[in-house]
Amino acid sequence: MLPTSYLKKLNKFSISEQPFILLYSLCSYFLNRLPKNIVETHLVFRNLLKNGINVHRKGTYNLVSGFEGINMSVLIKRNSSDARVLNQIFIEEEYKPIVNLFKKYKITPQKIIDAGANIGLTSLYLNSVYDGVESIAIEPNESTFLRMRKNLEINSCRSVLPLNVGLWSSDTYLSPANTFRDGQDWSFSLKEEKIITPKSIKARCIKGLLNEYDWESVDLLKMDIEGAESEIFKSSNAVAEWLPHIKILAVEIHDEFDCRDRILNILSSNQFDIEYHGELVVGINQKFTLV
Repeated sequence: MLPTSYLKKLNKFSISEQPFILLYSLCSYFLNRLPKNIVETHLVFRNLLKNGINVHRKGTYNLVSGFEGINMSVLIKRNSSDARVLNQIFIEEEYKPIVNLFKKYKITPQKIIDAGANIGLTSLYLNSVYDGVESIAIEPNESTFLRMRKNLEINSCRSVLPLNVGLWSSDTYLSPANTFRDGQDWSFSLKEEKIITPKSIKARCIKGLLNEYDWESVDLLKMDIEGAESEIFKSSNAVAEWLPHIKILAVEIHDEFDCRDRILNILSSNQFDIEYHGELVVGINQKFTLV
């Protein structure tokens, strides 16, 4: 029995039109209950195949290869946000503007920090453009990190160092929070806890990484760290030890944490020119570019 409210809406159409409206309603009902990740993966695969890109099924994963101008193969998990990440990095080329900035300022990148590396696609993309560029790829989610490591292995990408840690304002331990945004892999976030538990995740600070690996400067610091940028940029003092060593910063600012104005002000006060490319706020350090 159809609800009275729906029947009232249906009566706005003729007898010949009503079956189509009923069919549309039924299809919409079932479509809205399909697993979101599977549907979005299907849509990405359809677009890939349409453009001549190879997609091969391997159990719960798919191996994707044949990208134009990118000699890489990517292993993605279907029931996850992996397909959306692949679409952003390899199809939409979210980091192409960074490559253009390197060209503009005649920078041949030698060292990159990829914070919030997910399954490693940004590191792989940049490595395809700059063969052998030394990178530190940071991903705190263990299952996502394992997929990143696998992607680096199948592409023999030995110049990228994968670290299963978070990025924070100090070396500490954090706890996972899966309630941010859609709760999927690419929305994995962290919060600080006073008590260390078996589920605690190690976090590193940027200054500590520079010291440990003896890096005097970083050509690109990419941050897509689901709100942790608010903690890292909590004050000008918090960034004083590492920000001057960064040539280009590309950060996705998550406005849920009310930190956009603070980050922009800190970058401007430290002589960074600011550009906007899609979801990325890009800071260019004038110390390195005004030559």
